[in-house]
Amino acid sequence: MVLAVGTDREWTSCRYGSADEALHDPNGTELYSESVYFNFVTDCEDGPAGGVLRIGLRPTDGYAELSLNLPLHDGTALFCYQREPLEPSAFAVGRSRWECGGMQLEAVEPSRRWRLRYRGDRPRHVREPARLGVDPGDVLRASERVPVDLELEFEGRFPLHTLSPSGDIAEGGGVAFARNHYEQFGSVTGTIAAGPSVSQVAVGPAFRDHSWGPRDWQAAPDSDFITIVDADGSAIAGFVARLDGAEFAAGVRWGSAGRQTVQTLRIETGYAGEPELNRPLTVHVAAGDQQLQYEARVRAFLPLRHRRDEHTVRIGQALLALDGVSGTAAGWTDLTRPVR
Repeated sequence: MVLAVGTDREWTSCRYGSADEALHDPNGTELYSESVYFNFVTDCEDGPAGGVLRIGLRPTDGYAELSLNLPLHDGTALFCYQREPLEPSAFAVGRSRWECGGMQLEAVEPSRRWRLRYRGDRPRHVREPARLGVDPGDVLRASERVPVDLELEFEGRFPLHTLSPSGDIAEGGGVAFARNHYEQFGSVTGTIAAGPSVSQVAVGPAFRDHSWGPRDWQAAPDSDFITIVDADGSAIAGFVARLDGAEFAAGVRWGSAGRQTVQTLRIETGYAGEPELNRPLTVHVAAGDQQLQYEARVRAFLPLRHRRDEHTVRIGQALLALDGVSGTAAGWTDLTRPVR
């Protein structure tokens, strides 16, 4: 299902468009980060079950970072995090290509198509992902390196959207740690080679976002982000943050009726930042005149963490299979919690 919104050049339902698919002027902003993020689900029986790719460029802090998470069907994962110096000349305002290490993410047709590439031998085969949340350095050093050659193309299925009218990921309570943040649902095709194995990725559900401005993961230390692509082709993206005793939520749903605002989003989970997520999740969504409930099974979980000064947050990335009203849905969620 493809919904035509905007013009042939500008495929968008929000304040952002093709011109924003490029690097912006950081103007010396403290903690400035400009990042692009992709997640996807595959039908490869002998390759990755899905993946997350992200590049963040931090010109005022002087570094670039990449992360690659490819969960495998046996519960293990191929994982890489890499940071490298970012010279001021390497942050070219107006360029629509992000590069770090062996990863390159590029808008080849702004607002419609992106090319995703990774080639390198830095990914580690993490056989016990839960241990990554306890002793990440020791686990990664003890995990074997696996060369990965990834060539994918992302094609938008729905126009660009934002979770709130302003472009903040969520409004109110100072939770706008992603000040300019837009997103898009789509699909991926291509190949993923991990070691000697090459997997052909048929059309699989995918999602991306692009944000720029000050980014401090500790600004929303107790929050949930989720994307769901249902069996009927509809798609949901939502964010919930809990701060100072209040909860702030935002979301959108795309379907046969077009774009709908999510009035209610609640993820029921007892997760509190542990290195494992073995229990199921229940997701409640109210959009338009529909009340939707999804029972989610965790297919893979990677317990990442982020430290700044004395503050540490856990960012647990989970690949989900969800039972919804129209069949089995696919999704990803990031569960962020303070590490005490």
